Amino acid sequence: MFNRQQAKTGILTVLFATFVLACFGQTDAESKPVFRIDLRQFGFLDDDGRGTRADYSGATFLSDSSLLVFVNQRVFHGSVVSPGIPDEPPAKFVLIDLASGKVLTTAQLSVLKSDDSVSAVGNDKFALLTASEVKLCSVDLRCHTGLPGSGPMFSSPSGRRLIVGGYTQTQQILLDSDGLTPIQNVGKPLLIDAIPGDSGIILRDRFSDHVKTKDGDVVLPLYDYGSWPSSRFISDSLVVGFNSDKKVAEVGTNGVVRYTLSLNGDPRRSSFVASAGRMRFAVNAAAYSGFKSSVDPFHQEGPPDFQRITVVDNETGSVIFRRDWRLGAFFTAPTLSPNGQTLAVIRDGMLDVFSLR
Repeated sequence: MFNRQQAKTGILTVLFATFVLACFGQTDAESKPVFRIDLRQFGFLDDDGRGTRADYSGATFLSDSSLLVFVNQRVFHGSVVSPGIPDEPPAKFVLIDLASGKVLTTAQLSVLKSDDSVSAVGNDKFALLTASEVKLCSVDLRCHTGLPGSGPMFSSPSGRRLIVGGYTQTQQILLDSDGLTPIQNVGKPLLIDAIPGDSGIILRDRFSDHVKTKDGDVVLPLYDYGSWPSSRFISDSLVVGFNSDKKVAEVGTNGVVRYTLSLNGDPRRSSFVASAGRMRFAVNAAAYSGFKSSVDPFHQEGPPDFQRITVVDNETGSVIFRRDWRLGAFFTAPTLSPNGQTLAVIRDGMLDVFSLR
């Protein structure tokens, strides 16, 4: 029989478990994928010792049930460091209908061997960046002659606006993705430092950020810890980034901090992904099981130990989903469906899709 102390311990255990679930979202037991597919059948390469593999694969939702996956890799052999053609060999694109769990069509398309080279732009379309131009592509995986431009390519949460350019001191151009119509020449950056929203632009001044909208220019209490800009719009009036304490901070375009969240990872190796419906965002964090430096706990030697993906509700800051994975050779960013209720993750050549509460 239970004595009073055992009963008290049991109650406390249940309360603690309830508290953990409320704070940290779905547990590993609840977050089993509802769909899985092995991308090696579409050309995803495992490390086989024959060369150094660079992986720029990823996925993007064209609608809540239509997921576009691209296997975009290159193998460097011997002493070859810089390939002659930056968008070859062609990547394999796979369109999946999640409602039926079927692959609808595949295609091989030339795409820049770089992150941020493919982006959904709404209406079952996506933009694709090659070595020399931006192309607009349809759901049948056919692309049309596009606009001359260079990388990288960043998109607003809904995909309605794009910014291309910045590599090798090229001009950054703001585009309307419907027809790839130029809106504004943002300028030639010293670093890659302009990120589009649906109604504004984030600009980086050294390592701090400010946002420019129709209401003016506002300095944000956000900081970039690496050479790549990390802050992102998650709605017309909200931006997410890192504050001076290396925490995730949601900030209004008026500069007011709404809430902060502990990252428990390295901000220089972490990124944000917004849902096109502008209701949720994901934090893709590189994390460590133990600190290796007593001087700066975020200055680590060697690669991170695991990948932590956290999905957060924009308005409340509530954690919807959190899960850790041991890292493979490469760090692939997740993607959220427009309604924020589906998460897709590529890890070690496997695509896993999770249904979120």
